[in-house]
Amino acid sequence: MKTAPAYERPGRYLTRRPRSLLYAHLLLALGACSSAPKSVQPPDEGDTSSESEADPPPTGGATDKPTRMDAGSPGKSQTVKDSGLGGTRADAGTFGASADAGVDTNDASDGSTITFSERSEATKAWWAYDRPATYTVLTSTVQVPTKDGTKLNCKLYRPAKDGVAVPGKLPGLVVEFTPYPLQADQYATEAAYFVTRGYNGLVCTLRGVGGSGGEWQHAFSRQDGRDAADLVEWLAAQPFSDGRIGMFGESYGGQTTYGAAVEAPPHLRAVAPLQSPANLYDDVLYPGGIRTVPGGEANFWPIIASLMSFGAISADAEYASDGAHPTYDMFWQERALYGRYADLKVPVLGFGGWIDNFFRSGMLSNVEGALDRTWVVYGQWIHTIPVDLGTCENQCAPDPAPGGILLAWFDHWVMELKNVPVPATPTFLSLEGGTKGATRGWQELSRWVPEGTQHLTYQLGSDATLTPSATASEALTFHQPAEADVSGGALTFSTAALDVDRVLVGHPVLDFRAKLSATDANFYVTLLDVDAMGTETLVNDGYLKASHRMSHTTPTPVPVGEAIGYHLEVRAQHYRFVAGHRVRIRIWGGAKDVLEQTPPVDVTIETGSGATLTMPGFAYAPWLPAAEASQQLEVLPLQVGKDLGLLAHAAVVADEHALACLSLVSAQHPVEPRHGHRPHLACVVIPEVATVTTLVVGEEDRDLLDGFEV
Repeated sequence: MKTAPAYERPGRYLTRRPRSLLYAHLLLALGACSSAPKSVQPPDEGDTSSESEADPPPTGGATDKPTRMDAGSPGKSQTVKDSGLGGTRADAGTFGASADAGVDTNDASDGSTITFSERSEATKAWWAYDRPATYTVLTSTVQVPTKDGTKLNCKLYRPAKDGVAVPGKLPGLVVEFTPYPLQADQYATEAAYFVTRGYNGLVCTLRGVGGSGGEWQHAFSRQDGRDAADLVEWLAAQPFSDGRIGMFGESYGGQTTYGAAVEAPPHLRAVAPLQSPANLYDDVLYPGGIRTVPGGEANFWPIIASLMSFGAISADAEYASDGAHPTYDMFWQERALYGRYADLKVPVLGFGGWIDNFFRSGMLSNVEGALDRTWVVYGQWIHTIPVDLGTCENQCAPDPAPGGILLAWFDHWVMELKNVPVPATPTFLSLEGGTKGATRGWQELSRWVPEGTQHLTYQLGSDATLTPSATASEALTFHQPAEADVSGGALTFSTAALDVDRVLVGHPVLDFRAKLSATDANFYVTLLDVDAMGTETLVNDGYLKASHRMSHTTPTPVPVGEAIGYHLEVRAQHYRFVAGHRVRIRIWGGAKDVLEQTPPVDVTIETGSGATLTMPGFAYAPWLPAAEASQQLEVLPLQVGKDLGLLAHAAVVADEHALACLSLVSAQHPVEPRHGHRPHLACVVIPEVATVTTLVVGEEDRDLLDGFEV
């Protein structure tokens, strides 16, 4: 039995992001750093019937294999952020930019095909949509009664001209139903974007917060959704409403938006949740059953919530409540969207961030729960506002989506304008992550299938390798609690340098068997992209508490010294590992300032055939060079001359065919790669891998074939 060696620090290595930075990100997201308010004042209370007119805002251009989480099943292993060596993040490129490099196809194991292409013409038209603001905004404070008589404090925004509300009946939007009255100015700006274009707008605070009646129900209560549905119906019933209502919100507001939709109020036409959680237990507080440290690097929402609610939410009370429910009991089940997606009947436009510190996996779980009625935009965004509705001076994620996407969504489904360019069927738009300059930008996926996609499986070798071929079985041991850079504190496995680009699409899965010297342990796994200089970039991570391997509801202690099987899902990503980089995983117990640690335990993992990392989409070799690939393609017969050496890396994508990306080399005519990040210059179609029959080459590369027999 071997002990894990000391973690070798590369020239640049991952470091934990300081809490102050994470606080700053969240404060930006929540509006505490907004440039709009000059001072912070408590919210209005009571029905003041005050009115004011404002100018239009600027226009914004997740052996033992658990099932997905339900009551009693552990679901995906997912969490808030890298719980130890939080990684550097690659620059994802510019919103709307796409390498017009043709179409990639990735055959799924069920025989259907996932296609990756630039945005379709329909999607381009959707993203370019806009119409001018034609009204000003008339604001009043109202108290909206819920079914049980509790009154919620709200701001009502109506389209106006010359200081007077416009006559007639108009559609409406419930905007940002949250416990954050400190956000008032931001929410007013979001509402004004739509109100100036002909919608009534309603912004309200939750029970017990911001002047609303009733008692605070703790975070993400199902009561939030019931109240949100009541807001929809109240707005629909007003004499200035035509009864057509939509709803949207970000983060907590995304959860209340989903909450309203699953309550199915009859006048709700469409929703747009942005970066919403699915299940607070697994998303943030107990990822994989492991509690995040209260007030630590990952679990600090109660502190922020207290600030944003002017003290109405007690951080101590939230932490006490969370700690009183260490299993996935009815307290959490009542708050989760899991199991309720069948109640979601209206069209959904969901925005998510692949690098969202908090809800990147939660939002995707919501998408997966209602794929047949969800249009999706997933960017390489942290947990800040992903859409520019005039609030992006210092609050939005880098490269936010233009506000016209949301405007088109509600113009089509709620206002029912004609010829609004929203795609007729659900689409999945994803911004590919990876090394700056080497990704393909925004891609339109023909469908999102997180499981069943063609995959590549690596075995964990006793020599710390990840390899597709069989390896000898041997036991490796690490100890916890310990930091990853301490000798014996972690196990690390890496591939050789990749010979071609590989694109991850979906949830990576780690299956392994392990023995424990005690009855429990934490398994924290980071998936890393390692460049030629040894710099690691966090791609995503996964979590599992050993005693929660079968159920979050009824944990099962681990038999000491007995080899037990574990199945751990790493959170999903759409990410390109470029040629020359290595794939790495690190298994350890997590950082003590992020995850609560178990009592001391030795963890012994069996390597070899029983220990595998499955990478969905990874068996696919990309079809063309990315950013600089030519749009002018020709298919030519190819006869290999004696001076031509053909270096092909084939990846079988169907029973009888393969795609191979090439380098062309000649003794007389050496070829320098044009695409700096890798040497691929063209691709061939190989009906039988041993016989090259055709060459596909871009017009810009024709000169590279001079001297060859083509």
